[in-house]
Amino acid sequence: MRSEIVLTLALQRKKLSQRRKHRIYDRVISDLPVEMICDDSERRYHLENLMNNPTIEQLEALAPVLTRSGEGQFADLGDHRGNIVVSAAQTNDTYSLIDMEADFNAGPPPHIHHREDETFIIKRGRFEIMVDDNFFEVGPGDTVFAPRYVKHTWRCISPEGGNALLLVTPGASFEHFALEMSKHDIFPVRPETIPTLIQLCEDHGMTIVPPAN
Repeated sequence: MRSEIVLTLALQRKKLSQRRKHRIYDRVISDLPVEMICDDSERRYHLENLMNNPTIEQLEALAPVLTRSGEGQFADLGDHRGNIVVSAAQTNDTYSLIDMEADFNAGPPPHIHHREDETFIIKRGRFEIMVDDNFFEVGPGDTVFAPRYVKHTWRCISPEGGNALLLVTPGASFEHFALEMSKHDIFPVRPETIPTLIQLCEDHGMTIVPPAN
């Protein structure tokens, strides 16, 4: 009898916890500006990320990862190239770590991520990184965090090119975006490549920010 009572109480606590999570989710979503949550698919994406945090068992099941120099999934985007050295699949979509090489003047147009944050860790060369209209000129050893929902972009300003680690959290959607982008000759961006770029961004929870003029 005692064990049945304990089990019943445990189930009640679990239901209360689930309802509490949904109330937190509703409050988080209601506090976000409308442009941050575009449609029902975006709402479902955020709900899944909020509710489906990895369990202890899932975390314990993760295996150590060794990626040798030159290994990993490679995405060639034209004026910059990324090597996925630790993938979302290897981290239960906690993050992706991308080793990025950039040519002089390489970089994307200003855009907004609705699904992931980005952290830039500069290893070689110099970059100009814009986050929410703040411009940072950075070099080796510098780190810049660009949170989701905030307009940002970057440009390599070293004539010899540059190299940076890109930490994307979470990483699965962005990884898929980069690999899809590598199938198209989009960068450097040209008028004829803009429609494809815009469509791929929309498909992966990103928004291209048009010039003010």
